[in-house]
Amino acid sequence: MGVICKNYFVQQKSNVLVVDDHKLICDSIAALIEKTNLVSKVFSAYSGEVAIDKIKSNSVQIALVDARMPGISGVVLMQALRKNYPALKIVAMTSFHETATLKELLSIKPNGILLKQTTGADDIRVCVQTILGGETFYSEDILIDLRKIDLLQFSSVAFSKREKEIMQLLSKGKVTKEIAEELKLSPATVEDYRKELLRKTETRNSPELIAYMHRNGLL
Repeated sequence: MGVICKNYFVQQKSNVLVVDDHKLICDSIAALIEKTNLVSKVFSAYSGEVAIDKIKSNSVQIALVDARMPGISGVVLMQALRKNYPALKIVAMTSFHETATLKELLSIKPNGILLKQTTGADDIRVCVQTILGGETFYSEDILIDLRKIDLLQFSSVAFSKREKEIMQLLSKGKVTKEIAEELKLSPATVEDYRKELLRKTETRNSPELIAYMHRNGLL
């Protein structure tokens, strides 16, 4: 079974798109998602081209995408989706979990990675719950590999001790004034740190920064 980051309650159902050029696999995963009763509707697409059309014509909140497909590859598709639909939750699906593949997938900043050959009904249910709850999901074997090769810290961005302290406090819901009081800094200084963190991580606001921290194992 995969690994979740924390417990939470799912409050709103969403639509999901499953993209895989192997029809049997695609339909099987879609059926498992439907059986969870956690989502409103599940769409299937057997190519990147069809996936783009589905997303353009339907409201989709989560996309599970096979990384290796003919035509528009899964990696290229996920890169395009990340750029054009920043609110879309993306789960990369792969049959390979060697270092090069994991680095490539992590560079897309997915909301999760599923190892297809070990994915069963329980993994699918936990994955959907986790993603809907705003957390990151990795299949257990994927997570083990990431820890072994230290890819959870794959980002080349370096953070100072003070920046890490501020990130931790932001993740706890602290606002600038509260952080300033706790760290005995001026609010202006804290705000300067926050802006620098946004610049370093290429995020636009504190929620995106916190999501970045989760994706990169910084929390």
